Amino acid sequence: MNDIRTLLSRCASVFRRKRLDEDLNDELRSHIELAVEENMQHGMTEEEARTAALRAFGGVTQTRENYRVQRGLPFLEILWSDVRYAVRQLWKSPGFTITTALTLAIGIGMNTAVFSMMDAVVLRPLAVPDMSRVVIVAEEHGRGSGDYKQVALGNYQDWKQQSRSFADLAIRSDASMSLTGSGEALHVQAAFATASFFEVLRTNALLGRVYQDRECQPGHNTVAVLSYAFWQKRFGADPSVLGRVINLDGQAYTVIGVLPKTMQYPSISEVFLPLAPTPQQLQNRIAHDYLVVGRLRPGVSVGQAQEDLLEGPPLVDQLIEHDLVLGGKGSEPLRGGPIDDQRVRRHLLVGHRDGLEEGDQAGQLGRADP
Repeated sequence: MNDIRTLLSRCASVFRRKRLDEDLNDELRSHIELAVEENMQHGMTEEEARTAALRAFGGVTQTRENYRVQRGLPFLEILWSDVRYAVRQLWKSPGFTITTALTLAIGIGMNTAVFSMMDAVVLRPLAVPDMSRVVIVAEEHGRGSGDYKQVALGNYQDWKQQSRSFADLAIRSDASMSLTGSGEALHVQAAFATASFFEVLRTNALLGRVYQDRECQPGHNTVAVLSYAFWQKRFGADPSVLGRVINLDGQAYTVIGVLPKTMQYPSISEVFLPLAPTPQQLQNRIAHDYLVVGRLRPGVSVGQAQEDLLEGPPLVDQLIEHDLVLGGKGSEPLRGGPIDDQRVRRHLLVGHRDGLEEGDQAGQLGRADP
């Protein structure tokens, strides 16, 4: 308890320094005058008596500094003195002050931006449950070329039908679309994805629901799911947005759901729409415009998934473990925040098809039209 009182007393003395210094000077002066009078009573002159009193006292300045150390917090007093000196110097040089302030502001802003990015990409927990089992399936054009590209719809269909190692596979394609009929017109980033996309990422809607397989059929794909950020920005987080009709590139879509804030993959996507390819488009092996995401079954390793795919027709040639973020091979789960296409590429299931001729492929369309 005494230590707390002492600490509080020292802290209070920092703000009463002037008054305490005046009290100390009065006490020192009184002590020295008493010593001088006593020396004069012993027959010394006034000058001799004062000199002897000061010599016996041992130094006024040293006594004053020792008392200041005991009564207060010297490091705070020194810091406050340095701050006042710095402010005076900056006030005398306004040009230097402005330059310094701008430099600090830019530096702090850049560091904040970098940390925010690192926090979102590396530090925060992933928004996708059991992320270590989520992989991207890609194609390698030319054996051993390392030229990994997106997937054709026909090849995706082969993987989905052949593989026994995936709990589910999903495919998506991104597009920039014009939103009209709901306030000011603007461009939005849309993701055309199969219903299994939300199953792969283990994501449910915050409001309403996500679309289902029956809505990924031509003629039934007129529903939309909004990202949390877009819902907040465009609709002011209005819960009554469900059932509202929005127009994207002239096509009417009914809003049926809003995704949770943690669902930020793809990071640029604002609206999710059903991918509804026609039977002809599902046979297209020319247009490599799609990204395939899969979730491995429990207990299935990436190597086992590769062997499973190799048992089918010679479409998939090899599996390359490739960690673009952590910079090396390995099976440890990714660390970080909401995923994006670079961060999800922990393992690339690489498809390979040699000698494809354009005449052998059916269909001429890329992204399935809504």
